Amino acid sequence: MQYLQKRLRTLESENTSLEQLSSRLRTDLEAASKRATQADQARLETAEKLRNSLRTQEDQERLMHQVQETNLLRESNVTLR
Repeated sequence: MQYLQKRLRTLESENTSLEQLSSRLRTDLEAASKRATQADQARLETAEKLRNSLRTQEDQERLMHQVQETNLLRESNVTLR
């Protein structure tokens, strides 16, 4: 009988330890999931900034090309006068 009582206490102790471990792992998982979500959001923001930067760069190149064409037309008009 004492053996069974001792075994019961041992199993209860192990069960408590496993419940604590499970709780800790659940908390760790939630924290890791939150960090992953934040990292994904940061990645999306960085990608959006890069796309905007590329658009701005393309717009600048297009405008510079238009300025060059306008300058050529102006020079041509001056030459023709």
